[in-house]
Amino acid sequence: MSCFDKAISLNPNRASSAASYNKGYVLNKMGKHEEALNCCEKAVSLDPDSSTSYFNKGNALQGMGKCEEAVECYDKCITIDPNYVEAYLEKDKSLKAVGNKTEARDDYEKTRA
Repeated sequence: MSCFDKAISLNPNRASSAASYNKGYVLNKMGKHEEALNCCEKAVSLDPDSSTSYFNKGNALQGMGKCEEAVECYDKCITIDPNYVEAYLEKDKSLKAVGNKTEARDDYEKTRA
């Protein structure tokens, strides 16, 4: 993590969005979803057009059990990049978790088209 922190401190503007995103990604994989969420929020604020930052933020929220908020992030990711198949699949998981199987099925069908 110290390498990401160093990169962020050396370039605290938009270029550090990638370092924040990557740190968030690693923290998500480690199960540290709250810390990951903080990094992803920073990445999104630095580069609001980054589909990957919204995707990773959605993963952090999903990992925290905040599936409705995760769906919003996946929707933003899909708006930016309609071909981001993984966003549809993760949105599907979050929708199913909150009991919305119809929308989940419709989104899944989009990935098969």
